[in-house]
Amino acid sequence: MNAQWRLWAFLAVGALQIAVPFTQIARHERVLRHGRPYRFVGEPVDPADAVRGRYVAIRLAAATVTQNLDRALPSRPWLAAPIQVGADGFAWFGPLAAEPPRTGDWLRVRHRWSAKDLMEVEPPCDRFYLPEPVAPEVEREYLQGVARRGTGSPPVVVVRVLDGLGVVEDLELGGVPVREWLRRRTARER
Repeated sequence: MNAQWRLWAFLAVGALQIAVPFTQIARHERVLRHGRPYRFVGEPVDPADAVRGRYVAIRLAAATVTQNLDRALPSRPWLAAPIQVGADGFAWFGPLAAEPPRTGDWLRVRHRWSAKDLMEVEPPCDRFYLPEPVAPEVEREYLQGVARRGTGSPPVVVVRVLDGLGVVEDLELGGVPVREWLRRRTARER
């Protein structure tokens, strides 16, 4: 009986280890398929992560939220950040709330810090993975785009949003999707 119980426990743990990653993948794929795309202005952060591979680390300019801090938000692991789109077509976060809004899209964010009437939040979409050979070149262009933001088109992070989840769909450099930007760069080098 003891050996049989161990076998069932081993099989259950194995099934769980397989199910968890597949569930996460399925959830992200669902967001990419059915989520609504939003264009956020990007800001730089440190892009190297030896464990997860090569990517462009992104920070949304919308992560700093103007918030009336007279109204206390409950201490909880996450807050709801409603998404609003400006006349320029870029998305930003409205006032944070403890509960998701009844209408409209929102992202589940973590509170990082607050001061006066500003709050810094951490959205769930902070990386854009690329093939290792092209990542350094895209990273350089991304950082240069941030540096010249006032004079040209800023780097844009396209995020698909569904039910509080956000998945980075694309990165735009100089107003061009990164895959097209890479294709043009390769064509120029030939």
